[in-house]
Amino acid sequence: MLKTSSHKTSKQALPGYVIAYAVFLILSALMLHNFANWPLPGDNVPLLLFQPIFLVAILSPQLLPIWVFFVMGILIDVILGTPLGMTAFLVLLAYFVLSRMRVMLSAASIPVLLVLFIPYIFLCESLRWVMVCILSGEMQNFMPVMNAVLSHVIIFPAVFLALFKAGHMTE
Repeated sequence: MLKTSSHKTSKQALPGYVIAYAVFLILSALMLHNFANWPLPGDNVPLLLFQPIFLVAILSPQLLPIWVFFVMGILIDVILGTPLGMTAFLVLLAYFVLSRMRVMLSAASIPVLLVLFIPYIFLCESLRWVMVCILSGEMQNFMPVMNAVLSHVIIFPAVFLALFKAGHMTE
């Protein structure tokens, strides 16, 4: 009985963690944007917003509504100077695809989820690159996509395991 009560408390605390992470993402985007000199704003910044989408859409979709991610996508577009709605569209697309695969992915073990994150983030960042190429009207360098994927692969396991071990990503 006591464990159930504390478990509910930890589930209620997740939105606070995700909101704190979102603030970190927005501040990181602002910092990266201010200290970098890119030909097209935002094309080299890894979109860390894809990480909480992966976690929430698969493991605990009831904790945060999709509109929270949409608003964060719009805010990141404003901060980075990317076309308004580009990041929000990618966020909604990623959430939609993951939510359709939720039954299959939620049964996966932690190591499997960590491995499945790699193709997910590669596809998300690649689609973002395609959108930047289309909107800029010229072919952009693909290397920043690989750098962004590597950044995600390095950061994500620590974020995922910290939330999972704290009991915030279980139903």
